[in-house]
Amino acid sequence: ATIPCALEWSDVGNWRAVEDLLSEDERGIAANTRYVQWESRDCLAHSTSGKLVALVGVEDLIVVETADVVLVCRKDKSEDVKQIVEELRRNGPPEYL
Repeated sequence: ATIPCALEWSDVGNWRAVEDLLSEDERGIAANTRYVQWESRDCLAHSTSGKLVALVGVEDLIVVETADVVLVCRKDKSEDVKQIVEELRRNGPPEYL
């Protein structure tokens, strides 16, 4: 049986898409974790451990913390993260893939 329903779909294939799913504060900071900022704006703060992210005097950054990796990049370079993945594939260490 099929049940019709209206669902909102979002392809979360990059960090910009993740940012679109989060609420932004008045300074344009979107976060899934606790954060504190000073003179910062238009950033994404994402943590899988719930660690506090501190943003000081930065703008247009993506800051991602996981159990194994910390990623910091400018929003306009977020698509270039795949270059880091390729570098890890070529030269390791493989446990970070």
